[in-house]
Amino acid sequence: MTKSNTIWHYTDAAGLLGILGSNPEPREPNVVGPQNCRPEFRATAVEYLNDSRELVHGLGILKNQVLLKRADELDSIHYEPSDYHEIANAPAKAQFIRSLCETIDRVEKREYSNHIHCYVTSFSEKHDALSQWRGYCGGLDGFAIGIDRSEIPDTPEAKVKKVLYSGSLTAPSRTADSVRAWLDELLSMTDAPSSTPGMLDQCLRQVSAFATQFKHEGFEEEAEWRVIHLSYSEGGSYRNRGAQLIPYTTWSLPADAVVGVRVGPGPNQHENYLAAQGALYAFGYSPDVVANLVKSPTPFR
Repeated sequence: MTKSNTIWHYTDAAGLLGILGSNPEPREPNVVGPQNCRPEFRATAVEYLNDSRELVHGLGILKNQVLLKRADELDSIHYEPSDYHEIANAPAKAQFIRSLCETIDRVEKREYSNHIHCYVTSFSEKHDALSQWRGYCGGLDGFAIGIDRSEIPDTPEAKVKKVLYSGSLTAPSRTADSVRAWLDELLSMTDAPSSTPGMLDQCLRQVSAFATQFKHEGFEEEAEWRVIHLSYSEGGSYRNRGAQLIPYTTWSLPADAVVGVRVGPGPNQHENYLAAQGALYAFGYSPDVVANLVKSPTPFR
């Protein structure tokens, strides 16, 4: 059941039903029997992840490790009139980067007036991790949905990334290199990018996507993967987490992307197993998925 390209999304009973059963294909009235559903996931806005410090932590590291250093490099360039200008308008480009850093500062101070349209759905390589049962399923009676990672689209607006783990004050070299490459492309034109609110918002969105690709090494046991969505629409959906209002977006996969389900530890595990078996059948998932419905052996006490 557990393959190298399978990643697992931990959730509670409501999440299982919402993901696996809320997206049925239309059918004629009065038709009964199993439906044909496709899994649909929610991606939470990065400012509203469970640990609200995570985004600020990542943005601050990339600002200091990559952006400000590049601005300093550009400011240090001084051409003589007869010199070939390898980098055109270096001072203006340095100023643009500093404007972007000031935007990040406003996010850190919770003074940024716009919503960052960058959204994340979390998965894990581990199919039976006690920390995940506790963190995402309330500790009891949860579920883990196995997804074939190769079925997740890789587009400019949506990418699946393995989370990298590092010390508290550095980004992994792979992430830092990716930010430098993005920045070089952004500055490759003769003129510096315009420091308009719209442009800075777009760049902040992209830097936020990079910032969500790494976490502190203390979380390494999660073995996390993330599906990161960049939404360019001002619309969106909202839900509540207790008293907090949470922006999110949704994305879906073909039904055969689901490879199995694990039923988490808890006092109702056997009953949840039987109900999940019926739900998978009712939602039209393949017999292979039903066959790969497994109870977690982890004790709940």
